[in-house]
Order: sequence, then C-alpha cells, then structure tokens
Amino acid sequence: MEVNKSSPEIKTKEKANYGALISFFVFELLAITAFTLANSVIIYSALALLFLVLILVIGIKDFKITQSADFFIFLIPLFIFAALTAFSAFSFKNISILLINIFSLLGVMSFALVGFLSRKMEGFKISNALLVIYGAIALLVLISFIMTMINYVPFYALIYRGKYFYYNGMPLTAYTDANQLMGFAFKDVSLEYYSLFSVLLLTSIVALRFISFKENKREFFIYLSFAVLGFISCLFTLNEVSLITLPFVILFLLFVTFYPKKDKPMKIVKIIFYVLLALIGITFVLFFLNAQESWSAISPLQNLIKSNSVLNKVFNGNRISAAIKAVLSVNLKDLLLGYGGNAYNIFKDKMLSNSIIFDSILTSGLIGVIALIVFIVFVTRSLKRYYSMSEDSPVYKHLVIAFIGTFFIYSILSLDSSPETHSLYIQPATSNPMFLITVFLIGYSFTARKSKKAIEVITNEEA
Repeated sequence: MEVNKSSPEIKTKEKANYGALISFFVFELLAITAFTLANSVIIYSALALLFLVLILVIGIKDFKITQSADFFIFLIPLFIFAALTAFSAFSFKNISILLINIFSLLGVMSFALVGFLSRKMEGFKISNALLVIYGAIALLVLISFIMTMINYVPFYALIYRGKYFYYNGMPLTAYTDANQLMGFAFKDVSLEYYSLFSVLLLTSIVALRFISFKENKREFFIYLSFAVLGFISCLFTLNEVSLITLPFVILFLLFVTFYPKKDKPMKIVKIIFYVLLALIGITFVLFFLNAQESWSAISPLQNLIKSNSVLNKVFNGNRISAAIKAVLSVNLKDLLLGYGGNAYNIFKDKMLSNSIIFDSILTSGLIGVIALIVFIVFVTRSLKRYYSMSEDSPVYKHLVIAFIGTFFIYSILSLDSSPETHSLYIQPATSNPMFLITVFLIGYSFTARKSKKAIEVITNEEA
C-alpha cells in the first residue's frame, strides 16, 4: 500500500515534528542567554537570527505577513531605539568592532520576532520556556552567590560600608562589588548588576499563588526554590541602592499577584499609570532645565532649586542626580545622537546614573530614549490586553507580566551600564542578556488591539 506523502495529515505531522524540534532550539537559546553563557551578544544574536529563519521556513504553519502588521508597527519604536544604539556616535567612537553594532540590532529584533512566532509553533509551551529561563538564571545566581559568599560575608555591603581595600595599589570600596560568573570566568561586578539577576529570579514567587500545592507539588517546589534563592541572594547582598529599588519591585509584584480577576482593567490603575507618566515627564524636564547652566533665562528656576534643601538634594546633592546633570549638560549634538567623545571621559566625569533612561542618552541619544519610552508604553498596553485575552494559564500569564515589568522597573532605577568594576567599558541596554530575554517575552505576549474585536465577534456568533 502506497502512502501519499503529500496528504494533509502527513504534512501536519511533519510540521508538528519540525515545530517540536525548533521549540527545543528556542529553549536552548533562552537557556544560553539567561545563563549569559559566553557573555557574547554576537553569539546570542546569531543564534536568535538562525532560529528565526528556521521558524519562518519550517517551524510555523499558515504564517502571513499581513496578519502580523500590528506587531511590526508595535516594534517600530524598539527598532528605532536599537538602531540608534547600534549606530550612534557613541557606538562608532567607542565600540571598535562594527560586527557587534550590527548584531546588537539584529539580536534585539530577532529575539522579539522569535518570541512572537513561538506562539504559532507546534510544540512550544510558555510553561517550558519560563522553566528554562528561571532555571538558567537560578543556576547563574547560585554559582555567583556561592562565590560571593566565599569572598565576602552575608550583609557585607552594609557591614563594610565606608571601608576600602587595595587592588593593584589602588584603594577600592569593599562594599560595592560581587563575584559573578560572566562567560567562562568569575568577574568583579557591581552589586547593581549582580542584583538584577537575583531580583528577576525573585519574580518567580508570583507563581506560588496560582499553583495548587496538592495538585502540582513538583512545580510548586521548583518555583518556591527559585524564589527562595532569589530572596536570599537579594537579602545577603543588600546595599543602599537595593534598599531603594527593592520596595518598588516588591510593590509591583504584590500588585501583579493580587490583581483582580477581571477582564476590564480598573480605571484607577489607568489613572495611576498616566499620573506616573506625567510625573516622570515633569521630573525629566526639571532635570534637563536644571542642567543647562548656560541658559540665563532659567537661572531663577535653578536658584529656586538650590535654595530649597529638599529640591537641592534631589536635583543636585546626590550621586545619581550629579550623573544625570552631567549627562544632560553635554552639547546638543551629543544629547540628541549619543555621546561622541571618548568613553573614558564618561567615567572621569562620573556621567553614569545606573538608569536605562539616562544612560541610554549617552549610548542612543535623546531620540533613542524617547523611542524606548514610547515602546515601554506600547508594552504596557499590550500586557494589559494579554492579561485580559490570553488563554495562557494564570501561572504563566502572571509570571510573564512580572518578569517584564520588574526588568523595566529595576532598569529605570538601578541598571548598571558598566558591570565590571575593574574594567572601563559601557554595555548598552541592547547588549544586556536580560534585556534580550525580556524582549522575547514581550514578543510572545504581544496582543493586538484587534484581538478583542475578534473575540467579541466569535462570542456573538456562538451565542
């Protein structure tokens, strides 16, 4: 009996097999990136681009470009941000290998597209993807945490605050470093960079509210172990910065965990969101005006800030505000298109603020930062639709939102753009492995505005 290899049943089965195989490759990509294996944006980006091609060729069924028009529009501000980062004045001046610039752009877009197309693949499950992501981060945090505790002691950042040790004859702070596995070696990194992974691992605690202990003990204990490890790592490495950032992260996780189970978001949440956006915008404008000391027209405002002890402390009297002021006071060309001077001057003049917003002005220019902010707004609206419309289990739905939201909250407050404390280099946001993982989840969770209308039509037809 002859088998018709062109029959729909055979093709569907082959498609499913291909989808399962490529899904495995995608999980490997996520594991390698989340573990920061090789610590190379070129490797992460090349793999993402390769798997994107495989997905498009054999991994998904019935893909049509026209069906993804909303997603491509959604990606425009991300593309602008990534492109301006890759080809800014800063990148051309300070990143000598053009290949890194090209792959950083291709990597960001590939991760987003792989995430988006993964939902259309046979064999891909977000439950497995999240286990891979959290598992890889947990292994990285565990190894780095053990090495840090061997070299230091619990709570050392608070115990040894204000004390110094000598490295190559130079006095260095004894309370701002941690030991992290980067690539294939341990490096001294800032606590802000180290804590990023611990905080993201801590977001796994959200899953415990939605996993039934009686029905799924194995998964419950897996996510419990992730959360405990993240919590202990954060607790034992507490410092002044984390004492500020952690409350914001915890409040956000509580919000995500206990968000009411309603399809329509609460009006008060929308009001709070737009009020926060307005406050951030006003604060940015005030920081900008305060930094323009050559503008005599705004000297009354600057004098008012200096004469008020609280305002002076916020806008002038701390390390972060001093760095922001230094960034915003550069010439107009550097402000718009990225810092065109030598990166050494950034360290000499202490221009790094450890905020993805202000540090990206140096690497991407003000236009790139505006594109990033617009993208974050797009992501927020997409996540609200994803929460209301997705058929994903509440466990994974809340984990996706918690991970994405926590990354941006932490990055706005405390993302270190120069992770290694003994090496003077700057890592743009687009080269950060956790940014790439976040972009993947954003792509996966993208929900178009048309989705709601389609659901309503189907519901009315069934009624």
